[in-house]
Amino acid sequence: MYGIVRSTGASGTPWGRQVRQLLCLAQLVPLPQFLPPVEPPVFQCPRRPNLGREGRPIGLKANHFQISMPRGYVHHYDVNIQPDKCPRKVNRDY
Repeated sequence: MYGIVRSTGASGTPWGRQVRQLLCLAQLVPLPQFLPPVEPPVFQCPRRPNLGREGRPIGLKANHFQISMPRGYVHHYDVNIQPDKCPRKVNRDY
């Protein structure tokens, strides 16, 4: 990343000479090719103020579960079923 410095403009003025000297010095110092890696901040969960025993325990159902499969192809299907006409009672429930 070294180059040639060409003076343009008023190079005879003190300001022009200073600019030219700074440009020469800047080109003598090799620039780093990459920045050092920056460590991302480590996330720490906030501590609970107590043991969390308020309320009552509930059962929780989730729509996902862990599976183990042999290596191979996995097929994923999206199915959208829309009946022609929905009964009125079903429409009121939602």
